[in-house]
Amino acid sequence: MTRIRYSFLPLIFVFAALSLGAQTQPDPVARPNAAEPAGGETKVESLTTDRAEYTVTTEVVGTGVVQLETGFLLESIPGASVVHAPVPLLRIGLTSRLELRTGGDGGLWQNRGSSTFNGHVSGLSDMGIELKWKLMGERGYRPALAIAPSVSTPVGRSGFTSGAYDPTVKLAWAKGLPKGFHAAGNFNVSSLTEDGGRFVQRAASLCIEHNLPGGLVAYWENYNIWPRHRTAGRETMWNSGLFRGIGKNAQIDVEVARCFASVVPHWFVGAGLVVRLPGALWGKSPRAPDPANGLPAKATPQNPRL
Repeated sequence: MTRIRYSFLPLIFVFAALSLGAQTQPDPVARPNAAEPAGGETKVESLTTDRAEYTVTTEVVGTGVVQLETGFLLESIPGASVVHAPVPLLRIGLTSRLELRTGGDGGLWQNRGSSTFNGHVSGLSDMGIELKWKLMGERGYRPALAIAPSVSTPVGRSGFTSGAYDPTVKLAWAKGLPKGFHAAGNFNVSSLTEDGGRFVQRAASLCIEHNLPGGLVAYWENYNIWPRHRTAGRETMWNSGLFRGIGKNAQIDVEVARCFASVVPHWFVGAGLVVRLPGALWGKSPRAPDPANGLPAKATPQNPRL
């Protein structure tokens, strides 16, 4: 589960959030319209994020937009705990249908305790580079579709790196449902390296979202990976959480997940922040949200996110 990791990134988020802080109430950010815009018509872009879920959204951030997403995860395993922090993702809008993404698990701190060993290990994870291409928008019974090829690069510390370049291809879909619900899912295929050997890993997810009072949006998600390791079987994760917009260009979230691993079941808890910088590259501001729709556009691993 991958993301990027630079110790100064949390400070960037704090200062950017403060600069947006004039609006503390959530704006009605909506999912983009299901249909493609008619010829020449300007369609609105809402804040689309790939956290807190593991499911990657079909939406891209938009031309010239830079978006920073970060957070932390606390992983509780019998006999050990792991802190993932910061766990950021950088998204750069190249065109209206294409974005460049880079991310990793960031800094990892693992505490272990047993009858023979007590101590901790820490280091940086591998970094992933990904392109997301939105193939088509939602129209009628047809879901929105996107494809996202990526490669993980072996830049992490020993013990936190696969030691090889590991490619992944993700197919993402999304569809509005009756009564304000929204469904999304991914199917991923990866070629991964472990213990000097390579194996093919597949993953599939389903995520359901719905608005709540007070500007909150809730989500429920199931994520499956098989095989989890070269010699291990399936891993199933149930994830749930809340997110809330802050103005038009920021979001906060919390999440809790239960992972039923083939070897050791464990828990995740986490929180995060997203800041969008409209027109940061080419001076093109994002299109305003469409009040006809109710949900902000959402997305979250391979191990867990990118």
